[in-house]
Amino acid sequence: MLDRAAVGYADRLDKQSGAVPKLQICQRSQALRQNVLTMGWALKSAQTKRGRFNDKQRNYLMTKFNLGEKTGKKVNSAVVAKTMMTTRDDNGERLFTSEEFLTAQQVSSFFSRLAAKKRLPDLNQDDDDAFAAENESDLQVLEEIVAQEVSLQHPIIYNFHNVCDLITNSKMKKFTVLVLRQMCIYFDIDVSDIQVKMKQPYIDKLTALVQQCSCSA
Repeated sequence: MLDRAAVGYADRLDKQSGAVPKLQICQRSQALRQNVLTMGWALKSAQTKRGRFNDKQRNYLMTKFNLGEKTGKKVNSAVVAKTMMTTRDDNGERLFTSEEFLTAQQVSSFFSRLAAKKRLPDLNQDDDDAFAAENESDLQVLEEIVAQEVSLQHPIIYNFHNVCDLITNSKMKKFTVLVLRQMCIYFDIDVSDIQVKMKQPYIDKLTALVQQCSCSA
């Protein structure tokens, strides 16, 4: 329509005509005009999902927290919330639906409650999830995610899997080809040379990665 208007306008200038071209409004445009949206329809909703975490969410967060306690590496809530969107099970299926995704504030609150329970064992377990969901708006702004460390440090973790232990115990074959490929991509391993849908080429590359870990020194 803009092209037609421009061409028509140029044609009238050449002919020394002062008339302005009129374009026919298509039926779809007229229908859209009739469907008037209410003011504020595009504003982001301020409401946040609240409620208790289900067993799958709770087990995932507790596994992440315990792994951080075991390795001595503080778990970043923002990273955990982000990885929930892409985490898959051993069969390559998504572990969480979009309705089960959590915000960084919810994860941070849950971790805070777990840390507090270690110091104060008498805290009520039934209040954990409610506290995490209902008080997320009161949490302080999370610190920016630090740059990923260049050198490999034991253990090498993919989601909640200890890759070092899996390689050592020869348990990598339990994963599908899709999951093994995603592991390699996650660790920035080049897989462009793998042209077959087999597990072993990916396992070999992950084995070479673990050999660079401090546990293999």
